[in-house]
Amino acid sequence: MNIENDKPGASPELRISWFCERFEVERPELEYGNQEPDVGELLLSDNLIDWSATHGVSLDWQCFGDERGLVAAYRDRQFVTSGKGVRKANRTNGA
Repeated sequence: MNIENDKPGASPELRISWFCERFEVERPELEYGNQEPDVGELLLSDNLIDWSATHGVSLDWQCFGDERGLVAAYRDRQFVTSGKGVRKANRTNGA
């Protein structure tokens, strides 16, 4: 599956499907406002929030296609900011 998250019309369902295929995880049960995917909007249900937390999926990306949170999390994990600028984090424990 090829998904272009930044293209207009990319839906949360497509991003969820891409994530499940890419990381080989089971797709969550999705709930809709009108009980029909073609009519209602995807609900941010407890089930979807729990699934996202369990599998490490950014809700900003999943629901809105916003990658800024992903970029910030990567930078926070990989780099250390100090008064002397930014340097690569020393990760000796494999984390």
